[in-house]
Amino acid sequence: MANETIPRKPDSKKSTTDWICQVLRERVLSGEYTAGLQLRQNDIASQFGVSHIPVREALQTLKFEGLVDQIANRGAFVAHISVEEFQNIWSLRRKLEPMAIEQAIKQISEIELQQAENIIKASAEETDILALVRLNWEFHLCLYKPCGNPLLIEFVESLYRKADRYSCVLWTKNEYDAQAEKEHFEILECFKSRNVVQAIEQSLRHIDEVERLVQRSFVS
Repeated sequence: MANETIPRKPDSKKSTTDWICQVLRERVLSGEYTAGLQLRQNDIASQFGVSHIPVREALQTLKFEGLVDQIANRGAFVAHISVEEFQNIWSLRRKLEPMAIEQAIKQISEIELQQAENIIKASAEETDILALVRLNWEFHLCLYKPCGNPLLIEFVESLYRKADRYSCVLWTKNEYDAQAEKEHFEILECFKSRNVVQAIEQSLRHIDEVERLVQRSFVS
């Protein structure tokens, strides 16, 4: 890990902590950093040419996202994928996302609906797995954000962050692109018709199908 090339920090307002977090997150999600790998603060600080403070903050963020385990007196390690964690995440999604849908569908604008459709079309042209995982969240966020409940969105986003590794497994081991596009369009059509019941039903079917495919990937 000590000799890795670090991407240059983007010319933006992105903080040093966010920059480090993004690079480390991508390496975990891509499988470049495998489960159990120790993430030494000294090495990371040296690679990025920074102090320990932003490194420590980045590792704390990744811990919150479920990508890193902090073990007392030992340090930070890339977290292992857990079937139990996966099931807990999907169980919470089934409870929280219908709440967001019920509140958002009555308030979502035509502009937001078009943005969601544009995201589906962009996903159809994308081949990078990390980009697909990001666009997947952007699609759902576009539909849920109009709910007007920032705390609910924060909870849902935290679940999606924790689900990112499992989503990467899904796209890596399954030809899921066409199916995801079809299911997303079905959900979007329910939003366009303002049909709360069908939107929730379609979304739950979508969640169930993703769960089934990821679980199949665990044993394949």
